[in-house]
Amino acid sequence: MDGDAPDTPSTINSGHDPRPLLRQSARDMKPKHTSPSDPPLSESLADVLATNAFDQLSNGEVGYFGSSTNHGFFWCLSGAIANLGYKASRSQAQQASPASDMRGSRSSVLRKSLPHKTLRESIQEYPSNEELVARFFDNIGDVLPYVDEVSVMGKLHVLDEDANESCPSTQSWQALLNIVLAYALYAIDGPSPEPFYRRVINLLYGKAIHLSTIQTLQALLLLSSFEQNIRRSMASLSSHSLAVRTAYHLGLHAPPTYVCLGAEEQRLRARLWLAIVTQDRILKIAKIVSVGEFSEAETRTLGINNAASFFASLTSLHELTGLALDKIYLSNIGSVRELPTEHLLSEVLNLSIRLDNWVNCNKLFGIMNADVGFGNWTPPSEDAERLAIILSLHYHRIVLLVHGAIVMRSLECLTSVGPQFPSGVTGDTIVAMLRRTLVAARDTHYVICEVLQKRPGFLETNALWWICNYSAFTTCLHSFGLWVLSGHISDTRVSSIRTQKPDLEILLQAALRNLRTLGGMSMLSSKAYQRLQGLLDLLRDKGMDFQHVE
Repeated sequence: MDGDAPDTPSTINSGHDPRPLLRQSARDMKPKHTSPSDPPLSESLADVLATNAFDQLSNGEVGYFGSSTNHGFFWCLSGAIANLGYKASRSQAQQASPASDMRGSRSSVLRKSLPHKTLRESIQEYPSNEELVARFFDNIGDVLPYVDEVSVMGKLHVLDEDANESCPSTQSWQALLNIVLAYALYAIDGPSPEPFYRRVINLLYGKAIHLSTIQTLQALLLLSSFEQNIRRSMASLSSHSLAVRTAYHLGLHAPPTYVCLGAEEQRLRARLWLAIVTQDRILKIAKIVSVGEFSEAETRTLGINNAASFFASLTSLHELTGLALDKIYLSNIGSVRELPTEHLLSEVLNLSIRLDNWVNCNKLFGIMNADVGFGNWTPPSEDAERLAIILSLHYHRIVLLVHGAIVMRSLECLTSVGPQFPSGVTGDTIVAMLRRTLVAARDTHYVICEVLQKRPGFLETNALWWICNYSAFTTCLHSFGLWVLSGHISDTRVSSIRTQKPDLEILLQAALRNLRTLGGMSMLSSKAYQRLQGLLDLLRDKGMDFQHVE
């Protein structure tokens, strides 16, 4: 990363493999052929444009971001800071957000590659297709368990067929196979996945997309996830939208259509529908795409093993994400400020209780937290521990989503009402929710540090970069918001948070370092880091400290 080496944990770019796999690592296997001279993967123009959402530009220029997004929280935070009287001079603002530099650097940023070795270093060789498929199903296949290894292995021969002359059904299989190979290459940090990614795009946006098959849907789901993790999160929305359309065409949203199918086909379709819903819940934090609700008929068809149990837990967890988006953030159409305070607290409290119940029902996997790690839960295997870490990150991120509305409302009230919370139960509940937000921010930071510092290759082999990077940004925003509140709220009930202001600043600084490390060459993350660091420097320069509060 450009100039980021001092902040980067040594494990991130380590040459060591992650924990041992069931099979031999693909990077240690004999290659099949040399890689062509394809340019490395880069960010899409949509992601570059979304970066400008941190500047005061219209929705027409950058697109719409709802109140549940990190962008929405950022503008609430920066607005509160400005309303408190902390305003940067014109020269400081230009230094913190140089529009001319952004325009000038756009082309160079687009040329930056993902952390894959370049052809300038050496002519790299691709492992065989069989080896790459094996690698995919050894790790990523557990996290995205809606593609069957036996079926994929049995169809590798269709890659040799001419895509221009083959039928749409064959093209659907070719698209699925190519995205599996691309994801496997991404995970091993070897030759660039670009050739395979290009083929997938050409196939899915050609004849294949007009034929609604299970393979087309599988390819679109994997493509959307892949694009999230290669810093093309905005582009992934298009792939997800097409996946939703394909799922409806196939009737996956209607369990009665499963009756005449065999048990294996029922399980596959159930997982695909749950994958659609779960991915929609995750991406709905960025944009709005309507998908139907969960169904008991779908969950009953899931198999019993670590991957299936993880997937079932993840989908039930993201059902709460959907409720938070609908009930608290008004489906990202409205704003949290539109809800009366009592109504907002009621919804947050209800979802907090449901999150606690989810943890109590999550018997197969533990949830990591900053105080005790996994606590009394002993991982039965390395595979179970790996899935538990992923689940922990999703859980803490959703806790922050639910409670973020309270932080945003508190920041707005700080400048409109004053440094006192409402009296009685209302104020007590707000303070309790802020304390829980602080705990969740620390827990999220703890899990991210666990991954970055102790588990090399974990993000790539578990398709987790986008979630981890987004969560790092969310942690920065929440810790920043709590830090601002701790320095300005005089309400005695907030003393437990106010006395931790120095620790909050340490958490904020550490979270910013993680964002800088994780974001790497992501233009969006780099801009987010730049703006937050600029706000922090501004508050320090203006003298915001603990002594402001009596």
